[in-house]
Amino acid sequence: MSGTGAPSFQEQLSLGEKYLSEERYDDAIDAFKKAIELDPMNPDAYIKLADTYIAKGDYTKALEVLNTGYEKTKNQKIKTKIDEFSVNQSETNDNKESSES
Repeated sequence: MSGTGAPSFQEQLSLGEKYLSEERYDDAIDAFKKAIELDPMNPDAYIKLADTYIAKGDYTKALEVLNTGYEKTKNQKIKTKIDEFSVNQSETNDNKESSES
């Protein structure tokens, strides 16, 4: 299929990383989603997509992406990211509550 001129998984992933580093979040999201379509079993695209949503401040969507990725791949890297994310979110909520009291 690589002879069709369509970008490969790695090209889409690299493009998404480039856009993310340039803070072009919507372009990064599109690139990572295309990477997932090309290789839905590769955990890196799910993690990068979640990182992009986190950078945008959309934590709900980030967790959704991680959960979907874990359901499809059962990959430990994604599970670890979910666990880290959950801990960070609860700490953030604890900090908000203590600063509001």
